[in-house]
Amino acid sequence: MDWIEIPNIKPGTFSISSLYVGEITDAGGTGQVGVQASRRFARNSRMRFTTYIYNAVHSTAQPDLAAQIKILRGGQSIMTPPEAHVKTEKLTNFDNITYAGEFPLGSLSIGRYVLEITITDRTMKTSAVQQFNFSVY
Repeated sequence: MDWIEIPNIKPGTFSISSLYVGEITDAGGTGQVGVQASRRFARNSRMRFTTYIYNAVHSTAQPDLAAQIKILRGGQSIMTPPEAHVKTEKLTNFDNITYAGEFPLGSLSIGRYVLEITITDRTMKTSAVQQFNFSVY
């Protein structure tokens, strides 16, 4: 079990949801995402995450959003892939944008980590951050 925080989002305020995280294993060749309530993930698996971006600014153009993923250990960044552009080209509603990604855990040693996701609205020059504590075994 885990606590779920429901933020008090003011209308029009840029923010992101909690992180929804699961584990992808290739056991049986299915590659299905399994929820890990224990927040423990096998080194030979991949972590998949999803967050929702609320109230991205836009005018007549698409919002200009970027995602930065970091893996932290002991407060220090140990993995920081390049910043990614959040695709919004096919969307018509920018009040609630889904952003998801995944990465392999094989390069991490056994221990405790923090997944940190920062979404930046480049137009508004503002960011929102969420973190997820997890362990690799």
